[in-house]
Order: sequence, then structure tokens, then C-alpha cells
Amino acid sequence: MARRIVLAGSVLGAGLVASALAIAAPKGVNLGDTKRWQELDAQLQKKVQPLNQACGTSLDAAYDAGSYEGKSTDDARAGAYCPQSFDTLKTLCGTDAGKTAVKARVKHFVCRFSTDGTKVTLDGDKLIIHIDPKRTGIEGKKPGSYNWKSAIEEVL
Repeated sequence: MARRIVLAGSVLGAGLVASALAIAAPKGVNLGDTKRWQELDAQLQKKVQPLNQACGTSLDAAYDAGSYEGKSTDDARAGAYCPQSFDTLKTLCGTDAGKTAVKARVKHFVCRFSTDGTKVTLDGDKLIIHIDPKRTGIEGKKPGSYNWKSAIEEVL
């Protein structure tokens, strides 16, 4: 399995603070499925630079490999929901307010398998897209109908 190391750093005073985040595509139920996970991950990675340019950020994106481990891409339904939500995050940067919010609050974008609903959360600077293949309607903090835009805006 191929692994990438994403280095993120910032200058604080005279020192450089750097952190490394190991990112890898999930392993599927068989070799063919593992390759499909790698393809999905590669497709997501191709979207990172255009989003960073649009938003003025340097965020990284990944599938939460541990949560998807041993799950087929078809059963997990991540191949559609993860890219859609990522594209929505990019569109939010089309306004000054959206760009400011994304730049200030999001450093990491993670798609995670879920069994308690499809929703968006913000954990520190990590925007987490929870994808529940059995409960596909996007949920928010209040009752009602949500889409990726409204759910992401609610946590930002």
C-alpha cells in the first residue's frame, strides 16, 4: 500500500514547527477493491491543489483509512459523497465570507465511515465528513433537510 507523508509547517518566532500526517488509501475487501480505494484517493488528491488555490489555504484531504478498512467501495458509498462534499467546500470559497471561514477553520478534510448518520463535524481544524451508507440523508444540528453546503456552513 502506498503511503504519502504530508508536511505542514509554520514559522513561529525563530523556530519552525512541523507536523507530519501519514495518509494512505483504505484497504478494501480484495485486491481489486483496494485498487479502487487507491483510485478514489488519487481522485481526491487531484482536487486538493485547486481548492487550496481557490481558498488561499494549504489543507490536506484523506479518507479515514481505519474507518473504511475492509469495506468495499460500493458498500461504503464514499466514492460519491466524499468528492461531492469536497467540491462543496471549494465552492464556499467563492465568497469572501466563505473563504475567510474555510481559511480560518479548516486545515484537514477527512471522509470517515459512519454508522450514526451522514453529517459534517468540525474537530479542531479537521472538517470531518461522516458517511453512513444506510442513512444517506445529510443530517445537521437542527431537524430538517440539509445538503453539503448547509451542513458545512453550519459547522464553520
